[in-house]
Amino acid sequence: MKLRLVHARGRSLVLPDQIIVCGSGTYWLQPQWFYASMLMLDEPGYTPLHIAVANQWDSDVVVRVEVRGGDHVTSLPDRSQIYRCMIHGPRNLDRYKAGRARVRSDGGIDLRLYHHTRKGTKPLILNSKHIMGSAWNFQGTKELANCGYAYFTSLDRIETDIDLQRIAMSGTGRIPLRLDQSPSGTPPDLVMEVYREHTKNRTGRIPLWVPAEHVSPSHIYEHHTAGVEYEVAHPWIYRVGLEPGATYEFVGDRAAPDQKGLKRFDYIVIGDCTTKPGLAAPYDEDVTGETFEIQELGDRTVFQFWREHANQDLLRGDIEMQEFRK
Repeated sequence: MKLRLVHARGRSLVLPDQIIVCGSGTYWLQPQWFYASMLMLDEPGYTPLHIAVANQWDSDVVVRVEVRGGDHVTSLPDRSQIYRCMIHGPRNLDRYKAGRARVRSDGGIDLRLYHHTRKGTKPLILNSKHIMGSAWNFQGTKELANCGYAYFTSLDRIETDIDLQRIAMSGTGRIPLRLDQSPSGTPPDLVMEVYREHTKNRTGRIPLWVPAEHVSPSHIYEHHTAGVEYEVAHPWIYRVGLEPGATYEFVGDRAAPDQKGLKRFDYIVIGDCTTKPGLAAPYDEDVTGETFEIQELGDRTVFQFWREHANQDLLRGDIEMQEFRK
C-alpha cells in the first residue's frame, strides 16, 4: 500500500494513495472513500483502514487494509511510503481494479495510466516522446503560474459524458454538486463550470507505465454525515506536476524515471462538503480554506514519527502554494 501522513488544524490523517494487489496479473485498487484511521502504537505499530474503492460498477466496495510499521518497504521522494499489508475484501476483488500495476525492484510501484487526446495529435506526441504540461487547474478555468501538469487517467476509454465528468470535464461544461445536508434527489446546490469537451476529441489513447511517486496526490472532500468521512475528489485523474514549460518524457510505453522537470507541492486542498466554497475547493484549487500538509518522514516510518511527535503542532505554514495568473 502507498500512503502518506498529512496534517491539518487539530488533526492528522493517514492518507491512502493506492492499494496494490500482487500476484498473477498485479493490479491496484484506487481509494475513493475512507474513514479516519486509528494508529495503534504498540511495537512496531498498526492501523486498520476501511476504504471504499473507486470503480465503474453500481456500488462502492469496502475493503479493510491492515498496515504494520514493521512491514515498511521503502520511502519515496513524494513523501509517501510503501508498506506490505493485509487486504480483506470480496473474492472477486479484481473486478473492481483501477488498472494494471507492477512492483519495481526498488520497492516502488508503476501504474498503467492513459493520456487521452485527439486522434490526430496522438502520432505527434508519440514522435516527440513527451507530453506537454497543461497550465490549467482541475476545473479548466484558471491558469497556473508556477507549475503545469501532465494529465492521465485510469480510464482506458472516454466514451460517455459520465467518463468526461470523471476527469473533470463535461459535454455541457457543467458538473452538479450537492451539500452533505441536502436530501438525495434535490436539485444541485452548486453547478461547477468545467472544461467543455466532447468524447470525439478523446479518441487518441496513449498508455504509459508511470511511477506512482510522480503522481500528485488528489485533493480531499470532508463529509459530515453520521460521522466524518473523507473522499478522494478526483479518483480517476492522475496528474504529474511539472515546472512551467517542462514536458513529461517517455520511452516506448514507459515514462522516463529520471524526469528533470518534476514539480511537487507539499499540500492538498480539503473541501468541506457542508459549504458551497468547500464543494468548489478541489476543483478551482484556489486555497481559501483548509489544507492538509504532507509530512516529510525522513528515515522514520509513519508509526515511529507519530510516536516521537505525538500531540505536537506539526503545521509549518511556509510551504509553496500553487499560484494563478491574474
